[in-house]
Amino acid sequence: MKRSNYNFSVKLDEDKSIAFNSFTTDLSLVNERFDFLLNNIEDIVYDDLNGEDKAIFDKMKEAGYIVDDATEELDLLKIKYNKSKYGEKKCTWSCYSTNHEL
Repeated sequence: MKRSNYNFSVKLDEDKSIAFNSFTTDLSLVNERFDFLLNNIEDIVYDDLNGEDKAIFDKMKEAGYIVDDATEELDLLKIKYNKSKYGEKKCTWSCYSTNHEL
């Protein structure tokens, strides 16, 4: 797992922060345990986590704060953009030939 490139956070006090992922548009009030897991995600073994940390980890993954190592977020963003630009819209047109003599 790795951190998303689209994470932002603002520290509110010693143990609370606001985290935002601009790719998924998730906004969360998080604790210092979230910050610790996020900052050390490359070294974490999921099976070694306790129940509370596994729950935080699962929510982080679901919300997009962490992604699989193979995930290329920029490619996903390009796909998302192209879907919004070209997808879902249907355009039909017809072409009729006419024989005009001048």
